[in-house]
Amino acid sequence: KIVRNQKLTNRITCKLFLADENPILLVYNARHNPDLQTVKEHITCSKFTAPDTKKTLEITGYEKDFIPPISIFGVEVFVDKHLFNGQTLSCPISERDYLEITAEEIEASNQDSMVLDFAR
Repeated sequence: KIVRNQKLTNRITCKLFLADENPILLVYNARHNPDLQTVKEHITCSKFTAPDTKKTLEITGYEKDFIPPISIFGVEVFVDKHLFNGQTLSCPISERDYLEITAEEIEASNQDSMVLDFAR
């Protein structure tokens, strides 16, 4: 469900990385930081980087700060396990709009997803 201009709770961050040239989306609580070493332990790559704004748009079709956590073809999604608490999460998809979604819906909406404990 899309909501506009509401007080938000349980805001999440969706951040894109490249494992070599393979896109990976990390989904985690916006108040935390991802432990990238934990993520790297579950993938095989020689280079792990965050793409610039132009490359992010090219890969996902979305601006860097407004990537949704669902249905981006060819992007592997890693969801932090602490989001699985039954609560509705809020993900920014524009300056004023947010997607309300649960962690279970994120996992079900992504063919290539993995649940990990990576946010601190």
